[in-house]
Amino acid sequence: MAEENIKQVPKGISVIIVILISTIISFVVSFFGYFYIFPEIEKKTYVRVVDVRNIPIEEASKKLNSVGLKYEIVEQVESESIPSGYIVLQQPLPKTLVKKGSEVLVVLSKGVPMVKVPGLKMKTLEEAKKLLFEYGLSIGEIKEVESEDIEKGKVVSTEPQEGVEVKKGSSVNIVISKGKTIVQKVKEEVKKVVVPNIVNKSLIEAKKLLEQRGLLLGNVKKVCDEDKDFDIVISQTPKAGTTVPKGTKVNVVYNVEEAE
Repeated sequence: MAEENIKQVPKGISVIIVILISTIISFVVSFFGYFYIFPEIEKKTYVRVVDVRNIPIEEASKKLNSVGLKYEIVEQVESESIPSGYIVLQQPLPKTLVKKGSEVLVVLSKGVPMVKVPGLKMKTLEEAKKLLFEYGLSIGEIKEVESEDIEKGKVVSTEPQEGVEVKKGSSVNIVISKGKTIVQKVKEEVKKVVVPNIVNKSLIEAKKLLEQRGLLLGNVKKVCDEDKDFDIVISQTPKAGTTVPKGTKVNVVYNVEEAE
């Protein structure tokens, strides 16, 4: 019979054929799964983290939302290079594969730190420099002006003024007093007078002598000293010969027979 004429395939070869076919099928399935099926699944559940560094938080929020991600600000830091409101760092890093809906942790810049200009008026230049250094500031331009009120070598004013907020590291311009003008000094000298000697004078005589110098009779303390003449000034303050401004009061001790 025809069936009897057909040669049987050896059993070992049949097993090899089955293994080869199974391997080919597995490879094909894996190939399509890796390049076609899995990417489609991945697109629906996973996304790549976008780069949101060095951009404003509002722009970062839009970029993250566009790929299905959220953000959380975990810290705010001062930065001299990154403007306030911009993102300094992010985690996870850009291009990391994460699930949709995940949060990206960000560190936000507060910008350059601000400080208030300290009060420098009436301080010496060295004192001003030291104080500015403590505040993270420095001396800028230094000008000198004549001043009636501020002693020579001390700060008259600053720019910016005391209390104004400036960026840390800024410089502060300073105006230093050169003291009074020659004219002012001369005027002051003209206004000064020498206190006359009014000891051993009566009150009337003492007052007259003082008024002639542009001075005033001040406090009169009455005492009784029997060793000295009565009705005369026995001491005075300021002492005779002292230079004082016009209008100064001269206090006296007046000797009387009966002290108050």
